[in-house]
Amino acid sequence: RAIARDSDIYTFLADWFLSERWGLHASQQTDFRNREGLKTQLGIRRIWHDFILEIFFENDQQSNETKFGLSLIPSALWEPPTSAEKLGRLDFEAQRWYR
Repeated sequence: RAIARDSDIYTFLADWFLSERWGLHASQQTDFRNREGLKTQLGIRRIWHDFILEIFFENDQQSNETKFGLSLIPSALWEPPTSAEKLGRLDFEAQRWYR
């Protein structure tokens, strides 16, 4: 599939753990060619023995959607952000352009 080269999209992601139980998440996706922000995500995580609670805010400028969310994830199903398997992977939105 040919790509029109009409955008240069970069995603910046930071996961910062304040302690063993509390973490912050921030993500910004920007199109530098068109000089516009595409998606912003901010969140806080609380890690318990059996569950992880995530409270997040997401602003998707492309679809003009703003979301607030709450997730309760079983610890056995959660992949920590520092998981080696996640390094080097493109996110879903980026992957769909290269199929």
